[in-house]
Amino acid sequence: MRERLLLLILAVIQFTHIMDFVVMMPLGDQLRKAFAIDARQFGLLVSAYTFSAGIFGFAGSFFIDRFDRKTALLTLYGGFIVGTFSCAIAPTYGILMTARILTGAFGGMLGALVLVIIGDAIPFERRGRATGAVMSAFSFASSVGVPLALYVADPGRFNWHGPFFILAALSLVFLGVGIWSIPSLRGHLVNGQRKDPLAAIKTIVSTPSQQWSLALMAVLMLSAFSIIPYLAMFVISNVGFKQSELFYVYLTGGIFGFFASMVAGRLSDRYGSIRVFSVSCVLAVIPMLIITNLGTTPIPAALAVFAFFFIFNNARMVPATALVTSSVAPQTRAGFMSINAALRDVTSGCASFVGGMIIAQGEGGRILHFGWVGVFAAVTALSCVWIVRNIKPVS
Repeated sequence: MRERLLLLILAVIQFTHIMDFVVMMPLGDQLRKAFAIDARQFGLLVSAYTFSAGIFGFAGSFFIDRFDRKTALLTLYGGFIVGTFSCAIAPTYGILMTARILTGAFGGMLGALVLVIIGDAIPFERRGRATGAVMSAFSFASSVGVPLALYVADPGRFNWHGPFFILAALSLVFLGVGIWSIPSLRGHLVNGQRKDPLAAIKTIVSTPSQQWSLALMAVLMLSAFSIIPYLAMFVISNVGFKQSELFYVYLTGGIFGFFASMVAGRLSDRYGSIRVFSVSCVLAVIPMLIITNLGTTPIPAALAVFAFFFIFNNARMVPATALVTSSVAPQTRAGFMSINAALRDVTSGCASFVGGMIIAQGEGGRILHFGWVGVFAAVTALSCVWIVRNIKPVS
């Protein structure tokens, strides 16, 4: 029961942290009008969070292992709440940009620490299922959180400020629950010894398996985020969806992705994370190539393709994360996962940049060359099948 409660709290913390990031994309049109900014400036607003998360996540890796996991988690979550509330009240583009940087600074380390706690508190034989349960927060955010946020953000209701106010309020409640329910986690503080701030980096340099773990997550991000940031724009411009019909894309992808995360976690515990990951990666290539070459398509057929895309994208992330977490000893796990999260965030930004360099805009706003983005994503996905075989779990 205690383990389930811990996982529930970690999942809701992960949900609010993810929601703060993913809600920015569908709010883009409102934000551009509210602040009279162009697409490039909106892109900077989105990437500010990612790069801030990467920079501060890397910096945090030097000292995060020196603290009780509970203290570190709740302190970071408090900072995240302040950042989210600052987004809600931002009156200008510059202040909103600053608020996004602040939120990313705390959010980058927060997401890594959630996975660290799973690695510390959950036995290896149940870690795949636990990771799947917590990572399903992304799918829940997409399927439930984003549609609700779009409803709240309707100009006739609360406009774009609304989702951030609600997120800040919910997070404050979850912070209180976390203070009450999360136990002290000090097992990594062996004999109270003072930690070497460079321990994680020294271990990475001397441990090939950890180097492969970092490579795996980096290449996975290249594969996923070369496509995902441009899906909404592509669906409207090329597939023929209306702005109001984006709701169905998020709902379908989120629901199927949610169940895929849960199933992948169970399969990983039963058949092994490497096997489940490899099969998911190969199968993910099929919807990648189809989805990036779609033309005008009936809604049911298009949604079926999106469902398969999110199913296999989520199915490969769960075993990959479980493997990466298990490749590090508890004493340096937080530092390693912070470095991993920093690399993941920076690579996500690089992937978006690569995708943006490949695509072009044609007549009527149609997106050109998205098929080549699909080829890039497919090649990087398949390379992960080779990379993952070099990772050796230690705990």
